[in-house]
Amino acid sequence: MQTLWGLSIGLVFFAVTAARVTFPFSEILQNYDGSFDCVEGCKVYAVMKINRPHEARSHPLQIRGKDININFNEIEGEAPFDPKIIDLPSGKNYYLHREGPYSMSSEYTHSLAYVVYAVSHAAPNYGAPVAVLNNTEGFRSSLQSRYLTVLSTSIAMIVSEFTGTFPAGYPKIYTTGFDAIGNKYAGTRCIPVYQARSQYNAEQSSLTVFAPIVTIDFGYEGEHGVTVNPSTGADKPLKTAVSSTVYMSPGFIGCPFVGNQMYQLPSEASHRYDMETRVMEDSFTMIAKSFDFSYRAISAQLTLNVNYDSFHFNNHGHYWTTKHYDQGAFKISLSGRRGQGAGWVLQLDFGTEISSTGGSSVPHTETPETETMIDRLKEIARNFIMFFCIFAIIRYFL
Repeated sequence: MQTLWGLSIGLVFFAVTAARVTFPFSEILQNYDGSFDCVEGCKVYAVMKINRPHEARSHPLQIRGKDININFNEIEGEAPFDPKIIDLPSGKNYYLHREGPYSMSSEYTHSLAYVVYAVSHAAPNYGAPVAVLNNTEGFRSSLQSRYLTVLSTSIAMIVSEFTGTFPAGYPKIYTTGFDAIGNKYAGTRCIPVYQARSQYNAEQSSLTVFAPIVTIDFGYEGEHGVTVNPSTGADKPLKTAVSSTVYMSPGFIGCPFVGNQMYQLPSEASHRYDMETRVMEDSFTMIAKSFDFSYRAISAQLTLNVNYDSFHFNNHGHYWTTKHYDQGAFKISLSGRRGQGAGWVLQLDFGTEISSTGGSSVPHTETPETETMIDRLKEIARNFIMFFCIFAIIRYFL
């Protein structure tokens, strides 16, 4: 499919862990074996992991094209900020290809995991730094660029230890590349999975993000810092009386222009979890000066209980709601599907008010109960129509 800005990927369906997500100016490819075009030229960033290093070939993955044959050893760097970027000239029919024992039909296909970020030369924020995250060690960034994009083959990334002098409402974390954020997209812009509620809040928060790529928007160019670590996603999110925490369905993107596309978890996570039925649960009590929650979803089945209030989210389509509580003891529990069939993010903020200048306004707000009732009425109508059709067919043949 040709995109307006000239970067496209041919769609190929393979194993459950292979994924391709198309943005207006880029593609995110996870364990994908197929063709792609760079009509306006593109830069290619990548990170790769081999789970069976004793069986590793020297060139397990390649990019092929006319007069071009690039292996991943030439793409992947040895340090977080040394990804050895490949700059592909304008052209069509580039091909991302697995080699030998790691081909999509091989029993060892899950031994090779990789993430490729191919971004057009015409992309917004072009030239922003991109880092690759090692699966066993994190890194500390002290760059002065406004944006930082990180690629990882780990199940999740933990973003923490923010330092800087941030504008109200920053920093923000997106599960996209640098090209998909900013004012370019106006009313269809992507929503962050985390938005800081204050300077102190950002410094105290530790956020677990289930995605192969994140972009941090610090809100300004200048001195600032952040730490990014790999995670298995097994531990419950860190919570304190003066910080934020994030719960999310793995693969959530939050961009209206990508539709229902979602990232996949790495192969080891797909083997470990039942992606369609696994339930994510947590419960705790927190004493704080205030409590806010912000819920954003494409589709979800999630129940949140705050003291005696119960919110049942069961929506399809883009939905966003927030609620504020004053000082007190907050008994909180939540239960929801954590599989790829749900797309949602829930941010809990303790001990700080949402800044009036920090982007607290939301494009769409409804009570969860109203949304749930609408969904129930729709479901009743669908069932009635189906029953009527079946009844009519039976009567016809009798």
